Amino acid sequence: MNLLEASLNGRGSNLTYPAGDPEIFEILMRIRERMGHSSLATTERYLKYSRRGEYEQGVQVDYEGFLREIAGMEVL
Repeated sequence: MNLLEASLNGRGSNLTYPAGDPEIFEILMRIRERMGHSSLATTERYLKYSRRGEYEQGVQVDYEGFLREIAGMEVL
């Protein structure tokens, strides 16, 4: 994930990529090789899973803040 983000520096935080982009394909192939995957699809599943975990963590933090707010507790 870090290698992909570093390679996409300047493209924003959205890790979606256009189909057929040769630069992105090359990055993904290097990541696939480093992870030891025989299939690029496996690498892409790992990257999507990692991104999903970040999203879910953000939702959890927001929900906890909401609960503190309605309970009248100080929001951290």
